[in-house]
Amino acid sequence: MYSLHTAPFPVTPVIQRLLVFVDVETTGFDAARDRIVELGLVGVDGDEVSEWTTLLDPERRWRRDVPAFADLSRDALADAPRFRDVAEELRARLAGRVFIAHNARFDFRFLAAEFARLGIRFETPAICTLALARRLQPTAPAHHLDALLAAHGLTTGTRHRALPDARALWRWWQRLVRDTPAAIVEAGLAHYGGEPPERPALCADLPAGRGVYAVFDAARTPLAIRSARRLRSEASTLVAALDARGASVPHTVEARRAAGPLDAALVRLAWARELDAATRVAEDGVFLRVTPDSAGPLVERLPVAAGWPQGERCFAVYASRKRADRALGRLARDHGLCRSALGLAARRAPCPACASKACTSHPAARLRTLAKLVQATSALRLPAWPYAGAIAVREHGVVHVFADWCHLGTARDEDELAVLARTRAAKVDVAVFELLATRLGRARVRPLGKGGGKKE
Repeated sequence: MYSLHTAPFPVTPVIQRLLVFVDVETTGFDAARDRIVELGLVGVDGDEVSEWTTLLDPERRWRRDVPAFADLSRDALADAPRFRDVAEELRARLAGRVFIAHNARFDFRFLAAEFARLGIRFETPAICTLALARRLQPTAPAHHLDALLAAHGLTTGTRHRALPDARALWRWWQRLVRDTPAAIVEAGLAHYGGEPPERPALCADLPAGRGVYAVFDAARTPLAIRSARRLRSEASTLVAALDARGASVPHTVEARRAAGPLDAALVRLAWARELDAATRVAEDGVFLRVTPDSAGPLVERLPVAAGWPQGERCFAVYASRKRADRALGRLARDHGLCRSALGLAARRAPCPACASKACTSHPAARLRTLAKLVQATSALRLPAWPYAGAIAVREHGVVHVFADWCHLGTARDEDELAVLARTRAAKVDVAVFELLATRLGRARVRPLGKGGGKKE
């Protein structure tokens, strides 16, 4: 909706022109819905430097988790002016100056949106220091403002407030101009003279309804994959957030429709596995089972591939051995259990349960650890598949078929449903188990085949 003015820069070198370093703090990342809550400007005219800042009444509610508001209260904004009250003064302070901001697209878009609400068209030559830093230092590990300051040995106090951030950017610019040949700086500015496409345009063709979207960088590495109730709106917000952080550059956004929340969760799971297939190391899941009669560790790892275990001693299932061991480590920490007794690598310090003797060989300490382990896992009994066979879950025109904690497929007509009803699950799907464990009780379930229904 808003674009930077892309006319060629004048022949006069930019570093010799009137400059203004700008930072805005906002109630969110969507310029169409969110508002500016604080403005900070540092104007530079040769050796003359002027500063201007103001809080703004955003005329809407704002979230307390936004960094800019960490030390602000609603009372602090009670007497703040609205944007319309400072618009003319702001235009005068920006007029005739090169607009410089870190991720200029973000700051410019919010200012353009605020001016547009007053019927004013806002255009100005602009420099994005994020794009400039990427151009001049392509191999740097990061290009966000904190990383740039650190790379030049600059320190800063308050951050994520408008004027301190604008000052920090001005300090970085001074060091850049001092340490970098003017021709290289100008080459970087000339490169940015052709403004790349607006990031929200990446989401312009997405559907508006429920589904799953994935954001990719230029190498088609997925930056995020999310479920959404409103695809276009939520994807635009995330793309703006990624741009604002400056760590990753969104290049393309793709989406897949979903019939409802369960369908969206299944689509996201399948898509994530598809995207991850090329680099993912295949790992079978494991069940965790208490084994009091074993001479070895008190917790046994059973492979998911062997099927759902019988008995009541299994208390968890995880997608990989690594995840299972991390969970056991937390269990040991929270309940004072011996890591060695749980089959984990021992820490340097002796555990409190074994009193400097190995729990796996000292009977008394082993029994104490076992008693604590049984108590800690008593409420974690792993449920078996509660139905005699496959089940169907209808959701807004589609039917999901599950059996033995596995998603057999999604049917869109009776023929597809009949085929899925005869399909057998290959093995327990840990991700589907984790999904259904929280959703199955609320779903409308229809047993399929003869002898269906819940197990007694």
